[in-house]
Amino acid sequence: MQRRKFTQSIAALTPLVLGSGCSAFDTASANPPSEISYVGSGNWPTVFANPQNTGHTEHRIDWKTAKMHPTIRSAQIDQHSLSPIVVADQSLAAVGSTTVLLCNLKNDETEWRYETEQKIMSGPAIANETVYFSTTEKVLALDLSSGDIRWTVETTSLDLPLLPSQGRLIVEDKTRSKLLGLDSISGEQSWTQSIANSPQGIALADTTAFVTQRGNTSGSVTAFDTKIGDQQWQRTFDPISIAPTVAGDHVLVGTKGGTVYALNRTDGTTAWKKSVVDAREGIFTPLSVDEDFVYIAPNNGDRTVALALRDGSKRWSADSSMSTMGIASTADSVLVPHRDSLVVRKKSDETVVREVEFGTVIASFCPTGEGVFVASGDEVYRLGG
Repeated sequence: MQRRKFTQSIAALTPLVLGSGCSAFDTASANPPSEISYVGSGNWPTVFANPQNTGHTEHRIDWKTAKMHPTIRSAQIDQHSLSPIVVADQSLAAVGSTTVLLCNLKNDETEWRYETEQKIMSGPAIANETVYFSTTEKVLALDLSSGDIRWTVETTSLDLPLLPSQGRLIVEDKTRSKLLGLDSISGEQSWTQSIANSPQGIALADTTAFVTQRGNTSGSVTAFDTKIGDQQWQRTFDPISIAPTVAGDHVLVGTKGGTVYALNRTDGTTAWKKSVVDAREGIFTPLSVDEDFVYIAPNNGDRTVALALRDGSKRWSADSSMSTMGIASTADSVLVPHRDSLVVRKKSDETVVREVEFGTVIASFCPTGEGVFVASGDEVYRLGG
């Protein structure tokens, strides 16, 4: 393994094609606010989720005047690998097949680059002035400012993103079919919890982790205490392929059968449920939630649906072209990717405000409190920052 220090401008480097997501963590708060965004890739939730997976930022953008500002034109990362990006504290981290790169958004300079001997499987995540990620053999914690190793733990963490919360880092041990609670500062193991099926995603709120698991004929949502690892409750549904979403007192999940469930956080009982599409379409992309609505992009991608958060009643449905990455929202808008463009709709009545065209296929996009970051072709753009 090796770390190299960089000082040249990002714009001078060779092109980067980013993969399936971007994320950001609040490094000061144990329960991050809604404008901090998180995402993973591969089998993990693929877009626009903070640790609660709301896919929402309270950032307000004037879309009529917002311009595209190229932020990164390259980052010397393997272009054929999935490369989620993280935006936090004016830093942007990206991973390639065996590379982690940290860029400074204040001056568009590459701060450091870390190369591994094994393939990177999850991450990056930023919290506690630390960059976390995992390879096929271990979880690593690097110093945010220098890229030096703080600690490593041997485990195979494949399906879940790494989520720091309340002093814990929740990771999966694939080989032993367990969840591990690690001390996020030292890496020491605090607890283990057995899991029966393949995890599909995780959401955190206060001291509880909510994990969706996929079975052959059914799926489940399980609540765990993040401090000690005890299971609090579990509910079983149709098969599930996405991460849960925490919104207020509820945990939301969409199923392959096309139904959205709102569960009470305390005991998992159903607050409401709404059939959005039939089982032939299903819900395979993460939901987005703000203080009023739940936004869904069903699997066939021909429409966008908004439900009332309080009771699941349908508020509007709009025609849409194929969206394979999911959906996100800002303070007053809904964002839907359409291959090489980003369609912006009013959240109140689905009216199209603007379609931002990029000319090349959108690889990922991420709404944060610092603007909306969009990876398209060999560039990353910032809108409204």
